[in-house]
Amino acid sequence: MSEPEVFHVPDWHVGQCQSGTWKSSSASIWTNIKTFTLYPKNTQVLGRFKLCINTYRIDGREMAETEVVPIDMPDSNGEMTWQAKNYTQYSSYFMKITCLK
Repeated sequence: MSEPEVFHVPDWHVGQCQSGTWKSSSASIWTNIKTFTLYPKNTQVLGRFKLCINTYRIDGREMAETEVVPIDMPDSNGEMTWQAKNYTQYSSYFMKITCLK
């Protein structure tokens, strides 16, 4: 007896799934890239972006406690308000954040 065929028909997804890669019907180009530096014991609201990532942390140690998170829901452009926190107690453990629109 052969195995049943299993497949998923995307009914609520925005794009189409092909070979494990999400495709969109429209081209997506980052129109604005902004970087931030955040020093220890600081929190900063970065602004509205589609994506913000922690691109550099001084030494990568576990003691360097950092986070970059959205603090609201996406708007019609897919942008959210992002906040970065550097909980680290060591003065040299700064972080760099890159945000994309």
